Amino acid sequence: MCGCSKNLLSFCEGLKLPFKNSDNLKTAFTHASFGEGNYERLEFLGDSVLKLVISDYLFNKYKNENEGKLTSIRAEIVSDKTLTTFAEKLEFDRYIILGKTEKRKGRSMDTIMACVFEAFLGAIYLEYGQDKAIGIISSFIFENFKEEIEEIEKEVDYLNPKAILQEYSQGEFHKLPKYNLVEETGLEHEKTFKIEVSINNKTYPAGFGSSKKEAQKNAAKNAITELGLIKKEEK
Repeated sequence: MCGCSKNLLSFCEGLKLPFKNSDNLKTAFTHASFGEGNYERLEFLGDSVLKLVISDYLFNKYKNENEGKLTSIRAEIVSDKTLTTFAEKLEFDRYIILGKTEKRKGRSMDTIMACVFEAFLGAIYLEYGQDKAIGIISSFIFENFKEEIEEIEKEVDYLNPKAILQEYSQGEFHKLPKYNLVEETGLEHEKTFKIEVSINNKTYPAGFGSSKKEAQKNAAKNAITELGLIKKEEK
């Protein structure tokens, strides 16, 4: 058994997730640039398992919430940003196997970390089998990331400011908010967008972002804060 496999097995022992077979485990941490079996298929499996675990948790916790609210919370929990945070917390980067070409590129590990986290869940699923795996994965997630998940749940309304603003605008004025691109600056590959949103002919402080979508979201945040729909300290 190679050293990297031994290290991974020890790592999983520390997480109370003993593996008898290190093959899938090693694959889960192997990037395509390495030239051997890589994490992509396991990532596909792990993504589905993660969504099932989080859906089950939210469905049972929020018995009176509609599908839209549950979907918003789940989307944030399973986002690349959140999964990268999870992977960083457990120091996954110490075990990821990259090819020389990928190392030379010096790319951000964020996307890779999120993919490896999902692949790791896929490897757990295969190791423990359909009957036991879901419960084991659920325990792993909530024992290690309970605080992070609860923080997302608290902030979920603020994570969807455009929906909040739209609901307010339609309820008060029977109109949709209007988003206006005010300015676009920077080079083609690193632009900054400035967008203002108006409701019933009143314009609110502009939002900025590296994409139009991000700028619209930030403009909506500014508007709902000014309207008192959410407190500034809840950002």
